[in-house]
Parts: sequence; C-alpha cells; structure tokens
Amino acid sequence: DKCLSCPSSGTKHFTSDSRCLEECPQGVSFHYENTTSNTFHCIDTCYEKHYVDEPNNYCKPCMEVCLSCEDATTCSSCDLEGENPFLTPDQVCRPQCDPQHYEYTLNGEKRCFESECPSGSLRFTDTQGKLVCILPENCPSEGYYVSPDDKDCFGCHETCLTCSGSTETDCLTCDETQENAFLTEESKCVAQCPAD
Repeated sequence: DKCLSCPSSGTKHFTSDSRCLEECPQGVSFHYENTTSNTFHCIDTCYEKHYVDEPNNYCKPCMEVCLSCEDATTCSSCDLEGENPFLTPDQVCRPQCDPQHYEYTLNGEKRCFESECPSGSLRFTDTQGKLVCILPENCPSEGYYVSPDDKDCFGCHETCLTCSGSTETDCLTCDETQENAFLTEESKCVAQCPAD
C-alpha cells in the first residue's frame, strides 16, 4: 500500500516513494515543510531559493530577494532579471551598487565590489562618475590608458589624445583639432612647435 498523504497528527514526513515516516532518512534526504499546505516532505535536494539548515537537514527558504543562499540572511546569487540583481559585498541582493562600490556586469553576473574588480577586469570611472568594472579592451583608446599593474583604466592629461600615463609629458598623440595639436620630443602636446 502506498500513502497519498500523511496524517495531520504528529510530525509525519511524506517520502518520494509514498511512505509516511516520523523523520526523513539520514544522509539521503532533506526535510521540507510546505507552509502552504502545512505538510512535511522528504526530498532528495532542496528546491531553488532554499538552503540546507544543518545539522538536521531541513530545507529552509532564502530571503525573498535571493535566487540562492547560504543561510537565512546570506545570498549567494541574485535574480539577474529581477528588481534586485546586484550581489553586494555583504551578500545581499540590491537594485544597484552603492555609489562608492564598483559595478560589475560581466560574464553573466551583476555584482558590487568595494575596491578591487575581479581578475581580468579594470576599475573605471565612467563619464557620469559611476564606478564600474570593465574589460581591458573596453578602456577607451582615446583619452585613457591601462595602468601598468593592469588594474585601472585612467584618464590621460587633458592635452593628450592618447597617452601612456596621466601627466602632460605622457602623451603619445595629440588631437589635431584642438589648440595643443603638436607633440614635442618631451611627449607634450603644445600649441606650436618650439623654435629650436
């Protein structure tokens, strides 16, 4: 005989092979409480948006904003299409990063980083002053350069079109449509070539 459900008196767990048990078998299944139907089940793996609460192997729900979680208050991933897609350094899902954090939207992830971008990406401040992580090939070739440690995309000195550093003597080329269109031997962009 197979059970269709378990009696409501006492804590009875319904198994995948249609049996009613006092407790789920240790090591092979997890306890799950369906709060909608007020029933208990033994399941093989916890459902999405749930975590395993040790040591009794109970599947407990994550915070509503988490796609997956480590415990009741710690998200491990966020719904990228939802209202809170960014995973913050304190492992909570938020609509956007704090202004002082770097926004990372690469490789199918949306995360916030406090000071360092992940390996293979650069810290960058966009034209609106927003801190973002970008791929090295997305560091603009005009007006910016990649730092020697390959961690940042910095702006050139205002007189340079392209550069190797941030000072006025780090210019590689000059913008010929601007006042300082001539490149000197000292790697500066000037309005006219020196007399000597």
